[in-house]
Amino acid sequence: MAANGDKAHMNNYVVFQHDNHLLLGKVSEILAPYDRSNEASHVAVSQLEFHPKLHPKLHVPCIRFTIPELKIVVPPKVIHLKHEGEVIE
Repeated sequence: MAANGDKAHMNNYVVFQHDNHLLLGKVSEILAPYDRSNEASHVAVSQLEFHPKLHPKLHVPCIRFTIPELKIVVPPKVIHLKHEGEVIE
């Protein structure tokens, strides 16, 4: 369960906290103990970064996986799901 009470699913785009920084990522694995498989203990998130240039036609920021791809394992309580059209402050 994410910090805001939502349930994170595979391939959700999320904002998460790691080393006192807010980062953008995509859920790549949901890890659960064998005896409690319906309860996530940790989530592996592939970190995303902003591309240095805007999209050539849409003129909006683009995101990409870090090179090399960096996966960070965090507890679910530090994840915030990103909803369509939601502004992150």
